[in-house]
Amino acid sequence: MSRVLVVGAGIGGLAAAIALRRVGCEVTVAERAPALREVGAGISLWSNAAKALRALGLGDELHAQAHAAASATVHDWRGRRLAHTPMADFARRFGAPSYTMHRADLQAMLLAACGEQHVRLGHAVADLAEGDAYDLVVGADGVNSAVKALLHGPFASRAAGYRAWRGVVAMTPHLVPPGGSFLFLGKGRQFGGFPLTRGRLYWFATTNAPAGGLAELYADAHPLLLAIFAATDPDAVLLNDIKDRDPSPAWGRGKVTLLGDAAHASTPNLGQGACMALEDAVALAAAVKRHGAVPEALRAYERARYPRTRAVTLESRRMGKVFQVENPLLLALRDAAIRAAPASAMLHNLARYLAYRPEELG
Repeated sequence: MSRVLVVGAGIGGLAAAIALRRVGCEVTVAERAPALREVGAGISLWSNAAKALRALGLGDELHAQAHAAASATVHDWRGRRLAHTPMADFARRFGAPSYTMHRADLQAMLLAACGEQHVRLGHAVADLAEGDAYDLVVGADGVNSAVKALLHGPFASRAAGYRAWRGVVAMTPHLVPPGGSFLFLGKGRQFGGFPLTRGRLYWFATTNAPAGGLAELYADAHPLLLAIFAATDPDAVLLNDIKDRDPSPAWGRGKVTLLGDAAHASTPNLGQGACMALEDAVALAAAVKRHGAVPEALRAYERARYPRTRAVTLESRRMGKVFQVENPLLLALRDAAIRAAPASAMLHNLARYLAYRPEELG
């Protein structure tokens, strides 16, 4: 039986372990953290991610544990509706519904499917020689990937020029319409959110300003936004600079490859980061199923995945620039263009990503 070392027990790493086990590999997951703690906040699992999870045998678990997305609405900063997209027919149109979920819940679901006995916690991989005992090594260790650095030397991420707060709050009727994901667009600011299971609401807020807090930078925000801020425990709010990396086809070498953010970190504007990692996991296992646990399988996987992940990274970067615009004229043109676009145009754009069909793993 082929042996594979997966570095990183995040969403991509655990999904890769599940996928590779489905095609007959013996998999060990090395995670440098001493424990898998509840980190992150909400996550979008669009139809393409739902189909990838179904290919991993987790379709029923996803449906039971995630919140099925009902609609998405875009507003200007005053709260006037610019666009509304119902999602009820996504399953028919794209082959699966879209969902929202807490990142920690998804990680726990994947860990249960992988099996905790296959995960070595508190184990940092400091030398690729550690992979000598394995047929393949998969670096799924995130945007600051140690495996990527070992393969290609020191690297830097690209600062997108804005930062984001993220939080989770108990959802009550006065905070958000039931079932609806929402986005408010302002001058160099975004505020969005969506429902999670167990009566929770995930929210994020962005700003181009290099300093300042939510109360200061969002003093003129819509009352809904201010109510959400007030209801959130400030000690549980995450703040991060948004970054990505320029796409590069140089993922792996020899019997080592990369997966997820380690290979193609992108900004969150498309909500496709975790979705791409889940797709990667299925595609990697499908390549191993076809070619065996050999370097040729990794190169086939990389050739197949690079064009799609590159497109996502660049489109997400472009959308971030549009959403974070500050020029008053460009801001007005942006809002007018969103208002004038038919719902069919949004569905057409989404179809490029959501119509994805994963290979069967057996």
